[in-house]
Order: sequence, then C-alpha cells, then structure tokens
Amino acid sequence: VGADLTATVGAVPAVGERVTKGQLITTLSSDSVEQNVRSAQLNLDKARASLDAARASQASSAAQRASSVVSARSSVTQAEQSLADAQRTLSGQQQLAAIGALSASALADAQSAVTKAQQSVDSARASLSSALTQQQTGASTDAQNLRSQALAVQQAQDSLDAAAQDRADLKVYAPMSGVVSTVTATEGAAIAVVYALVIGFFITRKLKVSDLPVALLNAGIVSAIVGALVA
Repeated sequence: VGADLTATVGAVPAVGERVTKGQLITTLSSDSVEQNVRSAQLNLDKARASLDAARASQASSAAQRASSVVSARSSVTQAEQSLADAQRTLSGQQQLAAIGALSASALADAQSAVTKAQQSVDSARASLSSALTQQQTGASTDAQNLRSQALAVQQAQDSLDAAAQDRADLKVYAPMSGVVSTVTATEGAAIAVVYALVIGFFITRKLKVSDLPVALLNAGIVSAIVGALVA
C-alpha cells in the first residue's frame, strides 16, 4: 500500500490484525487537498453568483428593451395618425383654394403641416427600427453571455468534483486479505519486486527468463546513478 502525496496517516489497524480485501485501512489527511476543495467550492459559489447576477441584469435589460419597442410603436401610431389628419386637412384646404375661398398662405401652411407630419412618421419609424434591432442584438448577446457564464459554472463544478475525488482518494483500502505487519521501505521494495515477477511470469506471461539480465543491468545502472547523486 502506498500514496503519491504527502499526507498525515490516520488510525490504522494494529499489527497482527487481520484485514480483508477492500476493507478501509486508514484515512489520510492533507492540508493541500482540503485547501483545493475549499478553493474549488469558493470558485463554484462565485461562478453561480455571477450567473444569477447576469440573469437578473439581463431580465431587467430585456424588459427595458421591450418597453422601448412598445413606446416606439406607439410613437409610430401617433405620428401616422397625425399625418393622416394633416393630409385630410390639406385636402380640404386645396378644395377651398380651388374655389378661391382660401388664401395661398393658408394653403402653404397646410402643405407644411403635412411635410412635418411625414417627417415625424419617418423619424418614429426609424426609432422603432432601432429599438427592434437593439432588442434582437441584446437578446443574442445576452444568450451568448449566459452560455459563457453557464460554462464557467460547469467548469467550476468539474474542478470541485475533481478536488472532492482527490479527497475521497485519501481513503486507503486493503489491496488484499491478510494480516497487518510492519514493513520497512526496503522490505516493501523487495515485496514489490517479487510481486512484479509473479505477475510477469505467471499472470500476464509477458516476462521471460531471458529478460532478467537486461532488467537487472538497468536496475543496477539506475541504482548506481541514484547512489552517486545521494553521495
């Protein structure tokens, strides 16, 4: 049984106690692992808060854009009504002018009123078109931003799940049934070698006797290098 990180070993079965395969032997404690879990949880909370804030802000913006569209439509309707009234007035004034019952200046005023009403209609329609464009663009931008925020939440959740799994991996289970004994690092290494030989020769059958000289030579070279470095 080994570990690939620095951690504090919890309570373990007493020497001589029998354990079964898969039995929980001990739980390691690691400050770095716990810190990773806390940081991942904090990042997830922040990502969720940002997503909620974005949704609230977008809902408010969408309501404002919708209100602008409604207001612009109302302005168009009023402008078109004013134009229709001005056109009817002009038509009547033209009939009066035709029989000499209206002055030229009064007719010119009626024509000017129609021109101004038409300009108001054009302006109101342009405002409506702009409001509709802003509504569509805003909705598209909001959707993209929400997808980005949701992706950030998912990434934060994945990070938390990974950190939680690392913490769960701190539990050490018995790889086989047997009796607990005190094994030094050297004895453990020897057992590992014997275990590897058994697996190689009798289980996978990928290891041959002819492979041993090369393996021993390589092991000797590595040991010599490590010894030289340590010395």
